[in-house]
Amino acid sequence: MEVLAIIPARGGSKKVPGKNIRPLNGVPMIHYSIREARRSRHITRVIVSTDDEAIARVAREGGAEVPFLRPAELAGDRVTDLPVFQHAIRHLEQTEGYRPEIIAHLRPTAPLRRAEHIDAGIDMLLNSDADSVRSVTAAGQHPHKMWRFEGTELRPFLPNLTLADEPFNQPRQLLPPAFIQNGSVDIVRREVILDRNSMTGRKILGLLMDELDSTNVDHEEDFLLAELLMRRRETAAARAVAPAADPNAQVGPEARTLCVDIDGVLAVPRADLKYAECEPIPGAADALRRLRDRGFFVALFTGRHFNRLGETRGWLERHGIPYDHLVMGKPTARHYIDDRGITFRGDWTEVEREIGGP
Repeated sequence: MEVLAIIPARGGSKKVPGKNIRPLNGVPMIHYSIREARRSRHITRVIVSTDDEAIARVAREGGAEVPFLRPAELAGDRVTDLPVFQHAIRHLEQTEGYRPEIIAHLRPTAPLRRAEHIDAGIDMLLNSDADSVRSVTAAGQHPHKMWRFEGTELRPFLPNLTLADEPFNQPRQLLPPAFIQNGSVDIVRREVILDRNSMTGRKILGLLMDELDSTNVDHEEDFLLAELLMRRRETAAARAVAPAADPNAQVGPEARTLCVDIDGVLAVPRADLKYAECEPIPGAADALRRLRDRGFFVALFTGRHFNRLGETRGWLERHGIPYDHLVMGKPTARHYIDDRGITFRGDWTEVEREIGGP
């Protein structure tokens, strides 16, 4: 089954200029959506729909396809999602004969959404007769406490409420739960978009997401919040793989563990420390794949600061580097493939010979 991820990213943002490719925690924001789409076990293709050459270039660098530039008439700030998605789907069918069954709508402004959320939404749709799945989170403000003006008087925003009901005077705990779409994951069947001219259809399932995973980046303040949440997430992940109390903790069966430095062994070092732009060492990915096939537990390590964890994982995934464990520090093992133990001289076949047989 073909599942197409479409990441719409127009240029010309007025609130935050260039926001889709602006660095967020050291990585262009759009790369987070591309990375998680590529991590999905269901998505078979990832494209970015944009009218902007700079966004197209950065999207390609992140691993997405940009098979066309969106027409200017579909790039205004009042253009809805429907014509943008219809254009993308029809373009691919007309130029390539490509007809995906399922479309994943992944907004680049939801950088904290993970592949697990995407796959959960796709699973829900595949196991149902629904038209679409839309991610939601608990509403920060309850609709029963919302108002509209009639002249200078307030009236309940919800038309079926009356002043006599007074739900706006009730504690939130006594009101029915309310949820708001969070713009993170929309999964929809192709025919709903093309034949019914809708981004949802009539039967919509809800994918409930945690509020902290639902942050949308639309204002300057949102960048600060998203970056803070990312660093907290990375700190938790770093502690999980390398407990602070024991930075040299054993990470695998000692006799079968290979600890491989990233910089200079897997990645060509850069003096400017732009890790995301490093080129991979030729042959590294294939060599690690063969060593893992021989039963070695491959632990990668780097001296980069822990807040580079997400960026480092993204680079490894983008270049297809296989591994079992990633440590921000140096763990204990039989072989160290860096400047100690086994000296890396730029040739991975020499490394494999020096390690010897199984």
